[in-house]
Amino acid sequence: MLPILSPATAVSRFGLAWCAALALASGVAAADTAAETAAKIEAAIRAASRNYLLALRGGDAERIAACWTADARFVDAAGNVRRARDMVREGFGPSAAKTEGAPPRAELSTEGEAAATPTALRLLGPDAALETTDLDEPSSEGKSGAGVMALWVRRDGEWLLDYVRETAPAAPPEEVDAAPLAALAWMEGTWETVGEGPRARLEVAFVDEGRYLLQRFTAQLPGGEVRGEQRLAWDGEAQRIRSWLFRSDGGFLEGIWRQEGDAWVSEQAGVLPGGVTMTAVNLWVREGEDRCWFKTHEARVDESPTNELVLEFQRVR
Repeated sequence: MLPILSPATAVSRFGLAWCAALALASGVAAADTAAETAAKIEAAIRAASRNYLLALRGGDAERIAACWTADARFVDAAGNVRRARDMVREGFGPSAAKTEGAPPRAELSTEGEAAATPTALRLLGPDAALETTDLDEPSSEGKSGAGVMALWVRRDGEWLLDYVRETAPAAPPEEVDAAPLAALAWMEGTWETVGEGPRARLEVAFVDEGRYLLQRFTAQLPGGEVRGEQRLAWDGEAQRIRSWLFRSDGGFLEGIWRQEGDAWVSEQAGVLPGGVTMTAVNLWVREGEDRCWFKTHEARVDESPTNELVLEFQRVR
C-alpha cells in the first residue's frame, strides 16, 4: 500500500504525474458522441490539465485551488478524504513552510512525472469525463499497480477537477467469479450515509439465485423521503448490465451500467411523477471494503440542470 502522504506531497507527487500523462495522452473513447465534439472536449481537458500542471510547478496555492470545484474531494490510497481546496492551501499556502514536518519545497517538483502512464479518458456526457492513469513506481517487481482516477467536470465553460482518488498497488490476482454481476458483489450488505449530505440507507443483496442484484433504498431528500428499489441484471443480448429503478413516489428510471477503472458508471433515464422526464449519469466508487461514494452528474429534469448529489456510504453490516 502506498504511504499516507502529506497534502503537499500528495498534490505534487500524484498531481504532476497524472497531469503530465494526460497532457501527453492520445485518443478518447466517447461512445455515441461525434468524433469532432469528442476531440474538442479532449483538447479542452488536456489544456486544463496543462494549466493545473503549471500551477503545481509554480506553487501558487490560489491558482492550484482554482483548478478544482468548490466541493471537490481528494482521496488518498489509504482512504483518507480531504476537501481538495483545503488540502491545496495547507500544502502550498503561506503557512505550509512553517508547518512542522512539512515536506521541503524541493519535493514539490516533478517527482514521478515520467512514471505516469495514461490509460483512459472517457466522456460521461458533454460536461463530465473520467480519466484514469497508472503510476508505476520503481520496484524490484516492476509496476506497483498504483494509479489515479480523476473526474473532470465543466462548470461555466471551464473544465475543473471534481474528484480525485489514488488507488493502492493491486493485490495478487485471485480467482474471479465469471458471472457478469459478480463484479458488483462488493455492494452486498447494508449501507448508511456518513458525513455531509442527505441521509440515506441502502440494502443490497443477490436474489433469484444470483440472477439479479437488488438494491432497496430510503433517502431523506429536500423534497421529502423517497423510498424504492433498483434491480440490476445482465442483458445477454446487449452484453451489458442494465437496471430498473422504481421510486415510492411513482417515478421510474432505466439504466445502463459499465465499469470505468475503479468506478461504476450508470446512465439513467426515466419519468418522475406528473410525467416529468429525468436523465442522469451516476458514479459509484468503492473505497476499501466498507466505504463507497455515490455522485450524480449531468442530472436534468425536463432538460433543466439540477443540483448534483454526493453521498458517502459506510457499510453497517
